[in-house]
Amino acid sequence: MNERDPLILANLVRNWCDRDPQRQILTFVDIGPDGEFLDETRSYQQLWDNGQRLAAWLSSQGMAKGDAFGIVMQNHAQFVDLMVASSILGTVFVPIDSRTRGDKLKYMLEFAECKGAVVAGYALAEVESAWAGEQDRWLATLCGTHGGYPGIDQVLAGPMPTAEVEVASVDPNDPMQLLYTSGTTGDPKAIMSTHGRYGVAATLPAVLGLAEDDVLYTGLSLTHANAQIVTLGMILHTGMRGVVSRKFSKSRLWDITRAYGCTFFNLLGGMTTAIYAEPRRDDDADNPVRKILSAGMPAAIWEDFSQRFGVDLFEFYGAAEGG
Repeated sequence: MNERDPLILANLVRNWCDRDPQRQILTFVDIGPDGEFLDETRSYQQLWDNGQRLAAWLSSQGMAKGDAFGIVMQNHAQFVDLMVASSILGTVFVPIDSRTRGDKLKYMLEFAECKGAVVAGYALAEVESAWAGEQDRWLATLCGTHGGYPGIDQVLAGPMPTAEVEVASVDPNDPMQLLYTSGTTGDPKAIMSTHGRYGVAATLPAVLGLAEDDVLYTGLSLTHANAQIVTLGMILHTGMRGVVSRKFSKSRLWDITRAYGCTFFNLLGGMTTAIYAEPRRDDDADNPVRKILSAGMPAAIWEDFSQRFGVDLFEFYGAAEGG
């Protein structure tokens, strides 16, 4: 069978299904009420099957190639399922941080011309408020127990489509998603990111000196380019294993890396000083991490951070727009 163009996310996942469908590549971790780790995994086959179910469901909501919809949630496994579904259907997904509120949220949804949104229950009230009075927008939640809206978990637990949904994304230069910047200088700036742009992730392991047996970790939000391209993108393209936290936890970071054998992660800005400011422990250096990619670690803590945690540090800078 000829390999489908892997610059299209749906094709990438399908190609891996032909080669190694049961490879467990993603583990999503949440911290339970007693501090325990609650996890959920995804193989390539699960990503493809879930993508098919959700693509058929999105189509039933009236979504067609080129239409946009929002994903407003933390780092749930369903986030990646929806990415694959969107690539199958040829729609444009719009990831929005679930902490976004008020006029900023309304602007982001409206500027992207979202026809609907899949929203975690904890963010639903804000989205409802932003779309108050709008009659032509659809909403869905994760579990289907909030506001009487359909839940995509029920879709994922249901049967596969009677007929396979054909992959409508064919041109790597077509839009894959609309990413927003953080908006530190006014309204968030919208970045139309193509399928081909996401494919840049395939080149990163060689640049960063990573091997197939490395285990990548992120607690950064999948609604931003860093976690989505630098971490998730590398995982999906290469078949390396990866661990994704529901959200960042400076106090449990090293516990997570120990529990799941993570060898690489990246940090942004104040995260580095927040981790460094945690009380010192005798086992700080007793962790499997060998490399950290940071952006903006203060020079004053660089050497001590590296020695304290027993890691090699690297700095990088790049804009979501490219570079």
